[in-house]
Amino acid sequence: MPSGLGFAHYKQKIAADEAVLAKVPVAGGRDGLAVTATNAVRVLAARAGHPLGTVGASGSPWKSPVVPAAIGLAILAGLAGVLFWRRRGQAAGPRR
Repeated sequence: MPSGLGFAHYKQKIAADEAVLAKVPVAGGRDGLAVTATNAVRVLAARAGHPLGTVGASGSPWKSPVVPAAIGLAILAGLAGVLFWRRRGQAAGPRR
């Protein structure tokens, strides 16, 4: 990736697409590969008439309330299951 992006499209002329990709800056840092690839896909999609929405600086799923809520519900369901099985065992009495 230090030299830029690569592109291939089977049996299609790609010179115009390669010229567009040559203008996409290669990002550095820990997430550089992902950021650069995402930007390249966004540019190519827009060129093909399929513009994509933008994402914030961090696409972390933890910023969405859905993931923490799902984890919380899973924990609550697990605790309810433990309590249910404990009470069920006590109500049946001792086994013989």
